[in-house]
Amino acid sequence: MLIISIHIRKCAGTSFKSVLSECYGNKLLFDYGDETGSLADSSRAIRLQRQRSAILNRAAIERDKCIIHGHFFISKYDFLGVPKRYAVILRDPVERVISNYFYLAAQVDRKNADWRHFRDRTISLREYASLPEAKNVQTRVLEGRGLDQLDFIGLAEQMSASVALFNHVFAAKLPEAGRENVTPHSPERLSVPASLARFISEENSSDLELYRSAKERLDTDRKRLGI
Repeated sequence: MLIISIHIRKCAGTSFKSVLSECYGNKLLFDYGDETGSLADSSRAIRLQRQRSAILNRAAIERDKCIIHGHFFISKYDFLGVPKRYAVILRDPVERVISNYFYLAAQVDRKNADWRHFRDRTISLREYASLPEAKNVQTRVLEGRGLDQLDFIGLAEQMSASVALFNHVFAAKLPEAGRENVTPHSPERLSVPASLARFISEENSSDLELYRSAKERLDTDRKRLGI
């Protein structure tokens, strides 16, 4: 059995990455570099090239790994012939967009295609939230798969409970997760004008619906399991 763990940017995946590494060691494969935050043709080409490389490494992955974690679309490893279970951590979509905006704005040396919007001038949060690349990222990475197709769904806002649930679902022994890769000077949602927060919410309606359903599921699991 292989766990496919999708790290969506600014959804506490870096913190989760650390505890996964501590638990799984060399049985864990990190997969970063697919530029999932970009819709540019160059990023699509990178994803295709990296997909081909993964296929070439199929035998080693199936033999040596029990979990894959990183920035990739959920269907990337469908080609593997071993049983697979899926895990993801989601985040309030308004907070995720705000956090990602400030993250990108601070990456002055970033070379990924999604930084091109910040290269020549400073764009506002509203301008960024209007870009196709910024909208419904969580839904896009999951490629329309429903929550019933995921074995584990955690929330960035409830990391302790999410780690406890992961341990229950996968019979794992993950330690408590700290906070890493926190965007510096990122404002809290309350500091963003209500009109702008509504605009971001409207632009991410699919992610909002996904998040609300995930929260209901996590709340139900917490009550059922007492975590």
